[in-house]
Amino acid sequence: MKRFLLFLLLLGLMLESTAQNRRPNVVFVLADDLGWAELGCYGNGFNETPHLDRLAKEGVRFTHAYAAAPVCSPYRAALLTGQHPARVGITDYLRPNSSNGLPVSHVALPEILAKHEYTTGMVGKWHLGTEPEFLPRKQGFDHYYGMPCNFAHAPRFFDDGKQVFAKTPLSRLTELYTERVTRIIEENAK
Repeated sequence: MKRFLLFLLLLGLMLESTAQNRRPNVVFVLADDLGWAELGCYGNGFNETPHLDRLAKEGVRFTHAYAAAPVCSPYRAALLTGQHPARVGITDYLRPNSSNGLPVSHVALPEILAKHEYTTGMVGKWHLGTEPEFLPRKQGFDHYYGMPCNFAHAPRFFDDGKQVFAKTPLSRLTELYTERVTRIIEENAK
């Protein structure tokens, strides 16, 4: 559980301090169902969140933000496209094997970042379509390691475009995600 919480504690946007002529590295971690009031850096004295508190102190801490939707699929669609969820046709969470997904006709953030020579990676639960035409690599991500939706609903797992099945117990899933995120960050730090 601590490893899982450690992974979730990376929530937010962290910009590395850089020289003026160098673009910042950006790491964005989305944690479903984690409210801002649950974190120490926003005044919660009950939950211990030292890693997030440190990120907030050393990086960027947002004090006014709003979600486009209260559930994961439409929120993720809005985050990646900058459009209201209804504009991209996703107004509720997507069920397993839904014929709907984030259309590739909408420009997604990884496509914009690619034009500026950024490497992008998506690790974890996608939840923007389970069919191949909706997966992260079709939306401009260079790397994809994870599940199209909750594993219990659709037991498929992808590793950079290749469908594989989790060969390790789901109890190690957060550890595997953390290892992959760390690898992508280290390989692309410059």
